[in-house]
Amino acid sequence: MKRSRLRFSSTIAALLAVPLLAMACSSEPSPTPTLPLVEAIPATVDLGVGENRVSFLLISYTELITASEARVTPFFVPSKTEDPGETIVAPFHLWPFGTRGSYVADINFDQPGDWLLFIEFEDEQGQTRNTSLALDVAASTVTPALGSKPPIVPTKTVRGTGPEGLTSWSTPDLELYQFSLEEVTRSGRPSVVAISSPAYCTSPTCGPQAEAVSELKDKFRNEGVFIHVEVYDNPEEIQGDLTRGTYSELVDTWGLSSLEGYLNESWVFILDRGGRVAFKYEGFASVEEMSKDLQTLL
Repeated sequence: MKRSRLRFSSTIAALLAVPLLAMACSSEPSPTPTLPLVEAIPATVDLGVGENRVSFLLISYTELITASEARVTPFFVPSKTEDPGETIVAPFHLWPFGTRGSYVADINFDQPGDWLLFIEFEDEQGQTRNTSLALDVAASTVTPALGSKPPIVPTKTVRGTGPEGLTSWSTPDLELYQFSLEEVTRSGRPSVVAISSPAYCTSPTCGPQAEAVSELKDKFRNEGVFIHVEVYDNPEEIQGDLTRGTYSELVDTWGLSSLEGYLNESWVFILDRGGRVAFKYEGFASVEEMSKDLQTLL
């Protein structure tokens, strides 16, 4: 099974077509109204055996579901009726601008293959709703695995590059470009490495992700080291045409560009004092979520 990113807009369109088609095909009186179906949309695709941060959206054809939490039970598909995993609480995290948000669960997959998440939540009327989400879990992740020491490659700093060649961020926090990747991994402190393209992201989260890491830095500036790495090595040359862009060495070496369908979505890695990956976030991660994880290393 190929791993692919489902598009939010196309899923909405498909769901909207369902009630319209039903109305067109029947002239019978409408039955008693039923609750709209709920669809789970994956926000993470790089999944491997072991601990994983799994993020997903819940939508119906009428709304984005924003219940405070969902309950997630993983099943390995060949044995789903015999050996369900532990039920996990997945809190809801609002994305920037307050229009979308995702649920996040830490799930341990003990073998590769097809997995199914059974998802339950309570709606505003207190009724229990449910849906499921199919996932393809590989033997290992494409990006650096938890517990691994990712390769150290050169990254730009303000000491060697002007702001226009450093980042596409229109109002960059220059404190995030004071140190190179090599320097932060030798600092003896936990480090946060944000990888995003604030101006050229294909989703609305990359700029806010950089801002969230800036806020995280201000909160933990005495305990950790924080850097932002632009997805593109030549942001000043792109001028709105992404075909001109070339990926930064870190994006290629850490495997982001090898993900199916990857263009420029944001990632954040938290490395422990020894330079090993302690936490990683595909897609948007809130200050609240990152703070909770970083605090465990301090």
